[in-house]
Amino acid sequence: MKEVDKNKKVKPPKPKKKPRKKLSPEEKAVTRILNLVNKLEKKTDTMVFPFLLMPMELGRDLVETTYEMLNRNFKDVVDLDVLVTSAGGDIHSAYHLARLFQRYATGKLRFIVPRYAKRHKILVEKLSASLPDALLLGQHLKALEVAKYYVLKLLTTRMFKDREDAQAVAENIGERLVSGYPDHSCCIDYDEAVALGLNVVMAPEDEWNIIWDIWKHAQDYMRQQAEATEEAEQAKHDILDMA
Repeated sequence: MKEVDKNKKVKPPKPKKKPRKKLSPEEKAVTRILNLVNKLEKKTDTMVFPFLLMPMELGRDLVETTYEMLNRNFKDVVDLDVLVTSAGGDIHSAYHLARLFQRYATGKLRFIVPRYAKRHKILVEKLSASLPDALLLGQHLKALEVAKYYVLKLLTTRMFKDREDAQAVAENIGERLVSGYPDHSCCIDYDEAVALGLNVVMAPEDEWNIIWDIWKHAQDYMRQQAEATEEAEQAKHDILDMA
């Protein structure tokens, strides 16, 4: 009969591995995007805020969500890259967002636009059609002045803050941005931005390839989100129809 060594430690049984949670298509898309964001951060040695994963329409709720993300994950940032895609929105919210990014990035701040970032709505919305034309015109002109003021404030506090002619340059750019185009949706590409006098550069090819991959996956994510929302709305209507 085999003797048992009482001093020999018995190894506890290995815990069973829990099965991995199956990720939804949306979660897989976000994981791919964040992996690419990490890759871009290593390439540029700069933290990246993936703003293109946020809702496309700018509004007050988005300002609060962005603040919470910055306060939680970007408190001690010096340099910051912001990946931007936007379909426009409330101009006051757009200004507030820009100021938030300026506050948290104490060093270099770059906004990277893979595809588009529409200028924000400066026309007064939700006005009654019965308002007199003079009042409508007055509201519109006031909104234009607000837009110029915001452009001036943002450019003189960051992009041109070290230039002696910052005020004049920013005023000229603000005037051209607000009044110099026949339509709100006119395209301002790289060459046009340079012509306006903005400080813009093309990303190096190795960085750009990562940025473009992020954009493509972000588009897939947005489509999946839209489809999920549409399916949820349809299911809600079906339930109401059955009631």
